[in-house]
Amino acid sequence: MDTNIPPQPSDRQLIEFFKANRATVSGGGTKSDRLSSNARAKSLAALKREHEINEVLAVSTKTEAGTKALWPRLMAVVE
Repeated sequence: MDTNIPPQPSDRQLIEFFKANRATVSGGGTKSDRLSSNARAKSLAALKREHEINEVLAVSTKTEAGTKALWPRLMAVVE
């Protein structure tokens, strides 16, 4: 999910699909390096609230922030 824009219906649709299939859902908030810490916190809170999920990790491929926390979660799903 892009942290620089409001929560998107397409993201919600995918989350609802996973929930309907009884999957545990965590989100990744991309492009988080583009926001100040205050704006990032507000964006992550909005994504969690609007998509009704408990966790959204702030991730940036540019700065690699959050990627170390994201990989173990992705690998757990694959295993």
